[in-house]
Amino acid sequence: MICLTFDTDHMTAESMEQFFDVIEIPGDATFFLWRPFPGFDWRDHEFEPHPHYEDVRDPEKLLTDYAAEIGMAFGSENSPIGVRTHSCITSHMISLAAKNAGFKYTSMTTRIGESGIKPYREPWGVWEFPIYYMDNMDFCLSENWPELKHEPFDDDLIERALKDPGLYVFDFHPLHLALNTPNFSYYQGVKSDVVACAGNPFDHAFNGFGARSFYQELISAMRKRSLQSVALRDVQN
Repeated sequence: MICLTFDTDHMTAESMEQFFDVIEIPGDATFFLWRPFPGFDWRDHEFEPHPHYEDVRDPEKLLTDYAAEIGMAFGSENSPIGVRTHSCITSHMISLAAKNAGFKYTSMTTRIGESGIKPYREPWGVWEFPIYYMDNMDFCLSENWPELKHEPFDDDLIERALKDPGLYVFDFHPLHLALNTPNFSYYQGVKSDVVACAGNPFDHAFNGFGARSFYQELISAMRKRSLQSVALRDVQN
């Protein structure tokens, strides 16, 4: 099972509209919202909170307050059911807070490149849907673990996910798809324009092989096998 998820960090409503015009999404996806997008049309895709923890002394309040801020109220038709914290900050306390707040799942641990991934039940009362692939982790891995001799955007990551049974959550940032980010240094070079100045990231797209190129290879491989993405809300535990 393939689940496409998108962390919307630093995107504006205007750049997200362009994202939907440019980026193909086969099936249903899950978007984690870094900020409110009032009245935005998510094209029937799932959207959930993507809160930034600066203080974890009251994790439940942050989760519920942030959900309300992006227009998702518990007990309404827009009740949130899943959460991914910014930078995937997690702990037993945060998992318990998610359960107490009413969430059904989290998606924050990372199992990059592993086969046979399955959802697992946290003892604190929520399910965890591990991330199989994340774009910025992929192109930074060679710096963090140089002894692995990792090459980013490896086609084998796609083939394994399409061939082996399991849950394969591919996580991309619309920002990196817009930029077609090839590596961390390229992102650092344009960050002030697209983040600090809220510029259009599509205007700074890398002309070569990068995150968008790899995403397009994934979508092409899925299309050849008639595979559709499943939103995390629809994953059977």
